Order: sequence, then C-alpha cells, then structure tokens
Amino acid sequence: MNIVTRFPIDDEAMRYLRGDAFSTGYDFPLPGNDPEGFRVDRYLYLEAACRGKRALHLGCCDHAAMIRQKIAENRWLHGRLTAVAATCLGIDIDAEAVAMVREQIGYTNVVLADLSESVPPEVQAGKPWDVLVAGEIVEHLDNPVLFLAGLRAKLKGLCSEIIITVPNVFREDNFRRLRSGTECINSDHRYWFTPYTLAKVMTRAGFTPLRFGFVESSVPPRPRSIKNALQQSRRKRYPALRDTLIMVARFD
Repeated sequence: MNIVTRFPIDDEAMRYLRGDAFSTGYDFPLPGNDPEGFRVDRYLYLEAACRGKRALHLGCCDHAAMIRQKIAENRWLHGRLTAVAATCLGIDIDAEAVAMVREQIGYTNVVLADLSESVPPEVQAGKPWDVLVAGEIVEHLDNPVLFLAGLRAKLKGLCSEIIITVPNVFREDNFRRLRSGTECINSDHRYWFTPYTLAKVMTRAGFTPLRFGFVESSVPPRPRSIKNALQQSRRKRYPALRDTLIMVARFD
C-alpha cells in the first residue's frame, strides 16, 4: 500500500512552486475518488513507507506522559516504525522523554539531539538512510522554511527522502466547526497547510516535493449509522476532506 504515489506533483506545478511561473488564481489539482477509501490511516501509510527501509524518525518520543497510553493503544508511532523498518533511529530534543523511552520502555534506538544544531554521530554512522519521517512537527514551528532548510543542509548526502505529515486545513471537521463559529485547534500550532502551501514551503527550503496524499489520523470504525456511512463515502470521493496531509520530497 502506497497511497501517496498516486498523486504526483507534475512539472507544471513545479514551475509555480519554484517561482518560474506566477498566477493569482492557479488551480492546483487535488485527488478525487480514492479507491483505497477511508481505510487508509496515517499509521498504516507511514508503516508502509518505512517497511524494510533504513528510517530516521524525527520527534520520535511524543510527550513523556502519553507514551505508555499510546503504546497500550498501539498508537505510538516510533514503536510501530521500529517493528517494520530494516533499521529505525529516533531523534528527539526532549531529554525526559528520551530517558524514559530508553530506560523504562526499553527502546535503545533513540538519541537525544537537536538536528537544527548538529548531526549526532549515530546518524552519521548509520548512513545512508532511505527516509526521514517528520510527523506533525512543522505546524509547531515559528519558521518552517528556515528549519527545513537547515535540516536539508545537515542531512543532504545522508538521507534520500523526507516524509512530512501535517493537519489538513481542508479536513471535514473544520468546515463543520465553521457553522458553529469556532475553530478547533491545538493551541501550539502556528499554521494550517494545504498541499500547495506545504509544497511551496518545502521547495523554498531546497527540497523537491514529489507526491502527496490525504489520510485519516486513524482508521475509523466501520459505519454504524447512515450519518457515518455518508461521511466515509464523502471522504472516499473527496480525499481532501480527510484529517491529515502527507507529502514526500527528495533531498536535493
């Protein structure tokens, strides 16, 4: 399963992303009628993308207070990637969480490091890496272009591709909230992203965006009501209504 490969970013779009062309009303194409339907979630996609590969996982630990609960619910991403990748090395700046994961949970494939400052020796020693997973990070940054440009400069030649996941501004729940006059958001977020704006940020940072797609934050239960069945049918027909935007880009 590799849902994202079905929605490549073509040469025409790259002209706008690189600034070779300009329009105040450019129609960036979005996917429709996804045959995988609502059954593809963020965890399943990232597992598929890392299976059998050498993977780096940025921001791997999560909040220390939530790790055990997520493990119990099979929602701790680093554990799931570790299980399927040929090699998976996690990198995190949270000293408490790294110590907990290593000493209490028993995952030794985690290092304490800030990639905006330096590349840890474990990353250098493990090269080449096939993919860097950066899930739910860039929406928290004050300057995502600056951060991603620094990441690219430090890992170019060490890693081939980067996969970024962010909350999707087109998610159906956002439109539902508009009708009640509210915005439901993580209070630490700085940005909402569309496929084009995320691709633009990555291009400005020096990456070449290759493909994108929309997935659910988790696989929803099978429909138990007409309302749920209609919602899932909409998300199959219009994938851009799903919760999460995923983009794959190449280190250049």
